[in-house]
Amino acid sequence: MKTRFIPFVFAWLMFEVACGTKDAVDTSSVFIRDSVQVLTQRQYEDLAKQIKNLEDSIGSQIGIILIKTLRNEPIEEYSLRTANAWVPDSANKALITVAIADKQMRIEVGSGLENIITNDLAAEIIRDDMTPEFRKARYYEGLSKAVERISALIHNNRDVIGQQPTADEPDTPSLDGFLVDAITDTAVQELSGSLVLIVQSSEKQISEMEKEYSEEELSTIFDDASFYQSEAAHLLDSLGVKNVTSSKRFVRYRNVIREWNFDLEKQNSPWVLIFLEAEQRPEVVLTTDINADKIRSYFNLK
Repeated sequence: MKTRFIPFVFAWLMFEVACGTKDAVDTSSVFIRDSVQVLTQRQYEDLAKQIKNLEDSIGSQIGIILIKTLRNEPIEEYSLRTANAWVPDSANKALITVAIADKQMRIEVGSGLENIITNDLAAEIIRDDMTPEFRKARYYEGLSKAVERISALIHNNRDVIGQQPTADEPDTPSLDGFLVDAITDTAVQELSGSLVLIVQSSEKQISEMEKEYSEEELSTIFDDASFYQSEAAHLLDSLGVKNVTSSKRFVRYRNVIREWNFDLEKQNSPWVLIFLEAEQRPEVVLTTDINADKIRSYFNLK
């Protein structure tokens, strides 16, 4: 589920002065803050024009904030806190947050755009448009592609701005849906390095499904799940990507960014894959959606 914006009192003016950010092209509407000074003035102005064009034509807003480090604050919390301070009375906006030294990125989406920029699309934009450019320190190029992609999504779906996903649509499993602040249980699967975690259904989840589905339906579900998991494992093996199957409810993964704690029963989403890499934010992928291009892009394979 997307995180929604709520009002938040924040001394943003003091933050700008402290960080020495550039003046935006239109401080009353365009929100770009580059405290790391990775954008040239020309690049800054070009991004502002892209954003202003969207605001003038649709009314939706895109904000960008570039910082050096989160100082161990989870990017989810920092991004939401910043988003809440920026035009707090509007839900029709998206905020791109980039922590350069931490190599973390996030796209926070207001409730008015939740039905357009889904969790999967936000992750795809980060993976396909931003990450390849950022690896080459081409921050303007990555941000410009992201702004262009978000703008196009909003333009092409302007009729559903403000609408929420229908209640009968199943929630797509997301990384945030699995994350927990800490794990107190002693039974933990410890992981590190570059790999893909293949998430299996737990006994509790199977028990819940037995109440919902007939024996024949459940058999079909398990057969399909087994097939897609097997295909995913074969594809990962063919590309030389290590993959392991979940063996416990709780998983702890450490990379250079932070420690990630997962509760695999927090979402009722068995049979998904969690991409894990030393210098990237983990990513959740459905077994039915995995393909060679996604794997190569995430793990930076040739």
